[in-house]
Amino acid sequence: ASNWGAAPGAAVTGAATADSTAAGSAPVVAQPASERPAAIAKAVLDNGLKVAAFNLDAGELPKGDRGLLNDPERERQMRENVPVTFDLAQKVGCRKLTALAGNLRPGEEREEQLDRIRENLRWICEEANGAGITIMVEAINAFDNKLYPSTTTADTLAFLDSVGAPNLDYLYDIYHMQIMEGDVIATGRGSRLYGFQDCIE
Repeated sequence: ASNWGAAPGAAVTGAATADSTAAGSAPVVAQPASERPAAIAKAVLDNGLKVAAFNLDAGELPKGDRGLLNDPERERQMRENVPVTFDLAQKVGCRKLTALAGNLRPGEEREEQLDRIRENLRWICEEANGAGITIMVEAINAFDNKLYPSTTTADTLAFLDSVGAPNLDYLYDIYHMQIMEGDVIATGRGSRLYGFQDCIE
């Protein structure tokens, strides 16, 4: 199954569902939200699909959001969404969710922002642990996403170590790391990676 990037309320389009069924992979889901999680779960189960992973609420991706963990104005939104996302994951049999860190905020100290992301990740992981869910964080290339805080494998792994949650893993995204690091095979060797994610967007 392929990685399923979705907001819990996002709509499953008919074309995407049909294409995914033929391929035996998870559906492609678009944002913003227009259907409830129950409708998404029904579409997944009715088509016999397997969901490898999908995103926690990442904000409005087309408008430049890359997660809400560093957004104090939307922290309540992010936290209220977590149990909704967990419920959807349970319904479709998905045990891994991706948490995008969020963009750095101009004018604020970097370390203060990393502390905010760290605190939110610890809270999410504590909630996820009770649900038997692993939370994953990925590095994203700095060329397409200039404000994203995690852009290399080494830095991301070091940051995850600083969070210290047993159910927190690194999701290695080949597209982003080929841009940032070049030799993805060499980078992957010896690293504790969850797996290799095929991103086709």
